[in-house]
Amino acid sequence: MGAQLGRTFIDDEDQAGAPGVAVISDALWRNHYSASRDVLGKTVRLDEKPFTIIGVMPRGFLFPFDGAPLSERADLWVPIAFSADRFTDRVREFGVGVTGRPETGCHAPRQAQQDILRVADTFMREHPESYSGTVRVSPRNLSVCCP
Repeated sequence: MGAQLGRTFIDDEDQAGAPGVAVISDALWRNHYSASRDVLGKTVRLDEKPFTIIGVMPRGFLFPFDGAPLSERADLWVPIAFSADRFTDRVREFGVGVTGRPETGCHAPRQAQQDILRVADTFMREHPESYSGTVRVSPRNLSVCCP
């Protein structure tokens, strides 16, 4: 699904050193920015870092695992560049979600699910101190669109 105003993320915006960009929800756009088209290019600060608003998602858009209660739904999304140290710190948090897309080409749903499971299994083996008992990586293949 594309943005109703502006655009969504493009390749390389999730790389270390890339300028900070953000996409906001329709609700945030209407409630905080009065549905102004001038929102594009405005800066928001997260953890004292600037992020330029590049797009507004359509009304009703939910991020794939954004089925949380309304009070917990996201209104702003940013791409994250994962460095080894940042990723190590994140695995100890509860409820961390990561979304990915195929590097190139298109995968059939079954192949995509197998790839996701392989990555999750490898990750849990590499970090046994974080994944024991009932704490697990739970991969899901939510949608694979092939032309």
